[in-house]
Amino acid sequence: MLRFSTGVLHRATRARGCGFLLTDQDPPFNLEPEGSYPVRLAVAEQVEGRSRLKTFFPHLPRRPPFVAMRYLDSAALVITIYAWVVGVILGRVPQDLHHFLVGYNRWNARLSGSFLLLVDEYPPFGFD
Repeated sequence: MLRFSTGVLHRATRARGCGFLLTDQDPPFNLEPEGSYPVRLAVAEQVEGRSRLKTFFPHLPRRPPFVAMRYLDSAALVITIYAWVVGVILGRVPQDLHHFLVGYNRWNARLSGSFLLLVDEYPPFGFD
């Protein structure tokens, strides 16, 4: 189940990367890590030493970041549409918009990995 959840997160991160104009390549349709695709996810599988308490109550402490993520979802959608229009006119996506969308995708992957119980530690609030 751990490998399947990790694979789903790999696929979702690549699909978001393509949808947010981070690359112009179509993402491969598999659940395996893809080293040649520009949008990659590194997950260190942690099987031993997991906290049972965090597994039993997994979603209570993760609620505030998910509320923030819902607002950022809307902002990322608007910024993606704006970046697409600017990209069509200028022929490139502005660097600041690109950095925001990369950071959003990075934080979304971290938060999703935490929500799927792939890691015990909570992701920091930030796009770095």
